[in-house]
Amino acid sequence: MGFGILLIGYFLAFATALAKYYFFADIIGGVMIGYALTKLSRYSEKFKKCLPWAMLFFALCCVAATLSLFNTPDSVLTAVSTIRFGSILALHVYMFKALEDMARGADDMTLAHKAKRNLVIISVYYSLYIIYMILSFFVKYETIGMLSIFLYFYGLVAIVMNLFLLHSAYCRLYIEGTSEQFSPYPVFKRSKIGWIRNIQDKYYNSQKKAFDENYSLMRKSKEILDEKRKNKKKKKR
Repeated sequence: MGFGILLIGYFLAFATALAKYYFFADIIGGVMIGYALTKLSRYSEKFKKCLPWAMLFFALCCVAATLSLFNTPDSVLTAVSTIRFGSILALHVYMFKALEDMARGADDMTLAHKAKRNLVIISVYYSLYIIYMILSFFVKYETIGMLSIFLYFYGLVAIVMNLFLLHSAYCRLYIEGTSEQFSPYPVFKRSKIGWIRNIQDKYYNSQKKAFDENYSLMRKSKEILDEKRKNKKKKKR
């Protein structure tokens, strides 16, 4: 569906950003996030709203990486980083709102609540970081050093929580996503040319059959697992 690629891209783009040394992983992650959002937009139109912010994030990562190779003034680097964090905040807002809506459409309220919770947590983090970046123009590091340490560990926790959230979406939405609004089947515009349309229909039917078989197997596995958990609880009582 795209959540697997989004999970890997998110890890490269954000988890490695907390590393001590920079090695352009955020640029690779930005490309993967953009590609994943393109795939996910086939299932939910709301993911299309994330794409401009993902592209801006990728562009600003490239700019920041290029500037870091030269003797660029700290004020310019700080300004670019501040704008970049703003684009990241917007990306998270649209991405988690789309994920929450998709989870609700699949009747997975647990995942929807987690998406809403993580949206609040990550919004607070990037809002505070933007304030920190602006303060760094006017205040010495000694004065706001503790804020920097707090934000580092806060960001680490937030990113780990987001990785778990995306992993849950990867594991659960393709099992639960059966509503008509968020169809698990591939969506494409049908061609006006007859023989191309026939090929599209054959491809669609084969994919639909594969999705149905996979869903049926996963549903049975889930029911068996749920039954085992219920039996264990009964035995404990």
